[in-house]
Amino acid sequence: MNEKIKIVFADDNAQSLMLLKMLISMEDDMEVVGSASNGIDAIELAKELQPSILFLDVRMPEMTGFQAAEVLGKELPELPVVIMSADVTVADMIRAKDSGAKDMLEKPVARDELLACIRKLANANL
Repeated sequence: MNEKIKIVFADDNAQSLMLLKMLISMEDDMEVVGSASNGIDAIELAKELQPSILFLDVRMPEMTGFQAAEVLGKELPELPVVIMSADVTVADMIRAKDSGAKDMLEKPVARDELLACIRKLANANL
């Protein structure tokens, strides 16, 4: 059997984290291995847990998702990062791309869109 896709979510909204974890828990080929409520903790978790994919909310305390993505691009360049935001603007999409993120999703993210993004990035990293 293939190894599961390991995911870390970073979002300061506990309800968003709970929903994302619930969506992933229904999938046999994926597992949430960690979660953080700010960008600094997300970076530490990414280094410690070596996930397949890291999802970062744009607006978090201590360090934004954009800032965390930039740091991770230097420290863990092979890690696919996806930025999430409740209000995606063109400027945010450009900043996400410039920060090194592989994709940007609008919250609340639809289940099918989330799963497609995860599988696409996981397959690209094989």
